Amino acid sequence: MKLSVVVAILLVFMAACGGASDQETPLTTPLADGAEPDQGEQQARDDQEAPLADGAAPDQGEEQARDDEESQMSLVECPGGEEMCWEWTDEANSIPDCGPTNDQEWCWEYKAYRPYVPLDPEASTYRPLDADTQSRARRLVDLGWNATVDTPATYFVTSDLGEADLDIVRAGIRAAEEYLDAYGPMRVYVIGSDEDTTEPAIADYCAWAYDPEEL
Repeated sequence: MKLSVVVAILLVFMAACGGASDQETPLTTPLADGAEPDQGEQQARDDQEAPLADGAAPDQGEEQARDDEESQMSLVECPGGEEMCWEWTDEANSIPDCGPTNDQEWCWEYKAYRPYVPLDPEASTYRPLDADTQSRARRLVDLGWNATVDTPATYFVTSDLGEADLDIVRAGIRAAEEYLDAYGPMRVYVIGSDEDTTEPAIADYCAWAYDPEEL
């Protein structure tokens, strides 16, 4: 399989349904003609933009902290004792397009990943749900989305993927439904790596999830 399969996060489509996003807001606002910049603001900008003096090195403590954070978040090949990493399977040696010397995006199925390291629950923080979130949740409950359904999930697959790709996702959805039961109605969007093929998926999602009069 030469294209990785990704089940698109629906929030991305929800944002796309509203049309093009607003133009990017500039980081700085131009001053009116003849106006002098505030000295405090100007000094802060100068401090941010000032390059390091010749030969000066960045603060080692800050640089080490960034390196440690990146190493904790990254998922790399296992050369040593990393907690989150992967190794090539024996099958990878027989695949011409994959292996230690030829790592491609579609090689994920020839990698063995170490168990996921969860976040420390004691370090997590949660905020109370606001009124809007509770209202949306109540609407879904009123529509029956918290009850199991007998209707199977439906699928939309972008044109750069094939039936074999869909079979992989469908098998995962069926396994989840067997374990958790089926809720919905659910429509699954299976997205490949060709951005040009995503527009029909976005249009399909908007038509499926929203009343046209609300768009």
